[in-house]
Amino acid sequence: MLNLRVLITTYHEAFITRGGGEYELQSVADGLRQLGVIADIYGPYSRSIEFYDVVLHFSVHPGGLSLLREIRRHGKPIVLWPNLWPDLSSKEALDSAREHVEIAQFVTHKSNTERDHFLSQIPVEAEKLALCRWVADMSYLKSAPENLFQELYKIRNYAIWFGIVEPIKNQLAAIRVLTEKGIPLVVVGKYRDAAYMQACRAAG
Repeated sequence: MLNLRVLITTYHEAFITRGGGEYELQSVADGLRQLGVIADIYGPYSRSIEFYDVVLHFSVHPGGLSLLREIRRHGKPIVLWPNLWPDLSSKEALDSAREHVEIAQFVTHKSNTERDHFLSQIPVEAEKLALCRWVADMSYLKSAPENLFQELYKIRNYAIWFGIVEPIKNQLAAIRVLTEKGIPLVVVGKYRDAAYMQACRAAG
């Protein structure tokens, strides 16, 4: 494993608005490096495709397909990490996921439940499937000053929600329920849909 060289890729516009998946991608790269693996994230400072032994591709977003087709043309093995709890209701999303699976040599998931849910919508040959349980970053075990957040923001007895603010996460419903109960909701995350974010602010 120590000599393994991995190129990590995803769809082109992923980092315009960073969410959990993008931070997870960076965490995976850091974790592999700690194991002695050379792990680069694709971009201007990654090396030539010939340098790498394998490509780890995050997501089945249609924006990544042109890159994956080119990587396959170079003959590099591809491990697909869908990183998705899919609701593939549109034909474009379904077709994209299927082509990603077709291109990849392996498809990996972080849990049996995630894998089973993906397979309920996208068939994958059994020999392609792999389970790769990821672990929490050890930095989360470091102690922080007690009550730091409460002192900084002068708020107590609150609920907290981490993640991109978007309709699929349904923060708006949570805000309405908690507001009725008089419980403040702290949301930590960016947004892509300005109208939905404004509706959340208004409800809160």
